[in-house]
Amino acid sequence: MSIFPSKPDEDFKIFVYEQFSRIGKALSSPHRLILLNILCQGEHSVEALVDSTGLNVANVSRHLQMLKSVNLVKIRREGKYIFYSLSDEETCLFFMEFRRFAEKHSSELHAALNLISDKPSRMNIVDMDELRQIISDDSAVIIDVRPETEYRTLHLPKALSIPLDQLEDRYNEIPEDKEVITYCRDNYCILADKAVNFLLKKGRKAKRLDIGILNWKLAGLPVETGFEEK
Repeated sequence: MSIFPSKPDEDFKIFVYEQFSRIGKALSSPHRLILLNILCQGEHSVEALVDSTGLNVANVSRHLQMLKSVNLVKIRREGKYIFYSLSDEETCLFFMEFRRFAEKHSSELHAALNLISDKPSRMNIVDMDELRQIISDDSAVIIDVRPETEYRTLHLPKALSIPLDQLEDRYNEIPEDKEVITYCRDNYCILADKAVNFLLKKGRKAKRLDIGILNWKLAGLPVETGFEEK
């Protein structure tokens, strides 16, 4: 832990920039960025974050402690359970702006996106305006393929929760007379791509949303919580 400098000169300037660098260090892990992405959706228990990330409890806790050390996340205890959330809404806005900056400046990211741009799932997309009309008309089935814990925290209106690892077993739950729209966390989330590819192989008309639930929420569009009524 840094100690506040006693001399208000060069030592103070170094101290200030050291604090900036601590936040940079906290953001230097892809796993911690994924955790921030998930927590932008809302509060999650440690167990839910384990389920969403595929990391074990020890690693998730270690990454969360690093984020907490620079006040990017906060903690809440309820009995034996521990819940994490972002420290404030500004943290999510900062994270999304950080992503936008990286998208603009990372040539490696551009190259990776180009590699998948001609995949069937990336050629069958729906944008935000189209989806708003689809929701209004109830003209397609919207499937959230994220883990159920993330769906419970935040999801699109009228969306069904069918996590990707359950899609094959629950395929018969999808109405046959409508097109299917899949979505997940963001446009980098491959869960929606895999779902579209599976559905296309089944002969279904399927597309993925070209943004994620966070972009939808930050655009001020309606979202829901909990599970859909059966």
